Amino acid sequence: MSISESFWSALGGDPSELEHLRFAGEGELPSRFPVTDFASASIAAAALSIGELAAETGDVPTVTVDRRQASLWFGASIEPIGWKPQDPWDPIAGDYPARDGWIRLHTN
Repeated sequence: MSISESFWSALGGDPSELEHLRFAGEGELPSRFPVTDFASASIAAAALSIGELAAETGDVPTVTVDRRQASLWFGASIEPIGWKPQDPWDPIAGDYPARDGWIRLHTN
């Protein structure tokens, strides 16, 4: 089962509507995890849900998700509303002089 099928199934979507789903574009975000697949499947599930609503007034539209655009969207930095994420660097992290050069503390 693909990630798209898994997401659509979790939403309770009709499996036959996956026939109206197409993917375009090439490339992957550099990661050891299938981030591009996850991004594309997330957008596809949302678009198929909207397609279900549109089908109430006519034919089910074909949904096309561009994998590159989905990757770029997921790679964008989105700031939450009402709060700020914590700084990923601990205050003690950094470069410190040592007798024989420098030491870098990774405390995050």
